[in-house]
Amino acid sequence: MKRFLIISVVVVVAAGVFVPYLIGAKIEKLFRDQMTMIENQLVMPPEIKVSLDRFESGYLSSKAVTSLVIDTRAMQNQQGGSPVPQLIKITMSHAIQHGPVIFSSPDIFSLAKIVSQLEMTGKFAELELFYFGEEPAILMTTYLDFGGASTVNMRVPPYEGPSYEGEFEISWQGMTINTVGHWLEMSAKSDMSAPLLEIANENFKFVMSGARAEGESHMSPLGFGLGGGTMTVADMSVSGGGVSASGEQHALNLDKLRLHVDVKQTDNLVSVVEELGFDRLKVDENAFDHGVLRVELKNFDAVTVQTAQQKIQSKFKSLSANADPAAAQKASLAVIQEVLSDLLRHSPEFLISKAEVQLAEGLANGRVRIAIQNGDQFDMQKGLPTIIPLLIIEVDLRAPVKTINQMAQSIVRKQISAQLAKNKQPMTDEELEQRTQHFAEQMLMQGMQQNFIKRDENNYSLTLRLTDGNLFLNGLTADGLMAKLTGMNPK
Repeated sequence: MKRFLIISVVVVVAAGVFVPYLIGAKIEKLFRDQMTMIENQLVMPPEIKVSLDRFESGYLSSKAVTSLVIDTRAMQNQQGGSPVPQLIKITMSHAIQHGPVIFSSPDIFSLAKIVSQLEMTGKFAELELFYFGEEPAILMTTYLDFGGASTVNMRVPPYEGPSYEGEFEISWQGMTINTVGHWLEMSAKSDMSAPLLEIANENFKFVMSGARAEGESHMSPLGFGLGGGTMTVADMSVSGGGVSASGEQHALNLDKLRLHVDVKQTDNLVSVVEELGFDRLKVDENAFDHGVLRVELKNFDAVTVQTAQQKIQSKFKSLSANADPAAAQKASLAVIQEVLSDLLRHSPEFLISKAEVQLAEGLANGRVRIAIQNGDQFDMQKGLPTIIPLLIIEVDLRAPVKTINQMAQSIVRKQISAQLAKNKQPMTDEELEQRTQHFAEQMLMQGMQQNFIKRDENNYSLTLRLTDGNLFLNGLTADGLMAKLTGMNPK
């Protein structure tokens, strides 16, 4: 019996000694598995690469370093060059405290507590020290349990005081992001709060208050980030930067800004809906109420996109670090041309399904649909002649008569004023307004005579349809215009 007790004690002690090592090994495996999943499964822009640079395993704690590299060469302008570095590297360090017991954790039997922060160098380190002192600019605390579930809190500290260059006074009440999810399943529920940001000097003021967001996301089997979320901003305002027509400082005020995003996948096809809205937007003396813009993308082939991403990434890896940006752009374009037929095969659609705003003169609204029918008939080798008959384009626009009259007068007034300035020709304000009104009315009349626009008692409108290679404007054929636009004879 005594021997049994001694053996039991030895086994328990040995287990206690080795458990931290086992937990450290499990955490390292979780890190490496997640990096492998991000690299091989998650569909990201080919210009972005995430990697685990280093993992130093210890007895009760470990350290890890991860990095995100952005290759900007494909995004740079060939003509003017770009001050942006060709390769931007963002590095995060992770201090890991192992279980089996973590007393600061919500659950003392958590697998690990991970404290992560950006590694700042050079100018960025100076800015971090100036604004936040000894606190990191971004501090992320993660608790992992043994099954891979995670709880994350990310914090950006508040700041009150002058800007680094001394040009502005800044009031920033900080930002927090809380996330509950699962590391390896890449699923999460998140919420964000940023109460106030104010940047001001004697000539300029920007205020954003009540920014909040919440959402839910997960990764599809094909590596696409799916789910939805909503962001709201209670109030946003900008003032200064010049004087309006009334003699007051330019001012923009936006009440209750909303952005909603929803991404879904059915079989291999991804659909995206984005909606931007606001209760009221006021720009100087002009007010716009209850604005909504909803954009949709349907039937986007996820498999083809994933294949294209992998091909572009492979080409980027084959480029030398100092390769010309034109080479990166050419590589991306070649892959897009290669997969274009496959992208069109499932008849994708782009829609602005809702665009409306309430003006003082009435409601302005519109709708746009661009779709491909029978996309598998597209022949990349023949190009434009084969895609035009497959295109469906629908455009519906409507706006109050008074609004269009004002827009036409504004365009004409600028043209007349520019011509007068060029010829150094004087004109009284009364003469300018008379000529502006005359030519604006003439311009709109010509538009109606040529059937580009229609008018009823309250609104101007435009209806455009392209189907089976035939173009219709406001219900009438416009094949002549189609021939001018495409260089092709109508069907």
